[in-house]
This record gives sequence, C-alpha cells and structure tokens, in this order.
Amino acid sequence: MKRILICILVAVSANAFSFCTGGFNDPNYQACMQQEESNRIQKEMLEVQRQQLEQQRIDNMMRQSDIRNNDRW
Repeated sequence: MKRILICILVAVSANAFSFCTGGFNDPNYQACMQQEESNRIQKEMLEVQRQQLEQQRIDNMMRQSDIRNNDRW
C-alpha cells in the first residue's frame, strides 16, 4: 500500500512541474488551472494517507510491544 501511494505521489509531482500559460479567458488555461488545483488536492490527500499509514505502523508496533511485555509477566 505504501509503495502504491509513493508511486501516485511521484506521478502527481511530475505533473506539478508543468505550468499554465495563456490568458484567463483561454479555455486551455482554465483547464490547466483546474488540473493544477486537482493535483494539489490529490497531493494533500496522499500526504494525509501517508501520515495515517505511519501512525498505524507506530500504533501496531506499540501494540506488539505491549503484547510482548504482557507475555513476560
């Protein structure tokens, strides 16, 4: 799961390096700006998912440590 998120993040980041040119009334410019906004939102969502996965990993490690410590008693 982590590998998939990283691959998606790399793909989104590659698109983020393109920039929009043209006037505000240009439909291509507006579409480009919408795509950039979509990419930004997607990147933020991926960052939240990454943080959640990291927290889950930490929680699992703590739980396993607690189980091991309880087995010793």
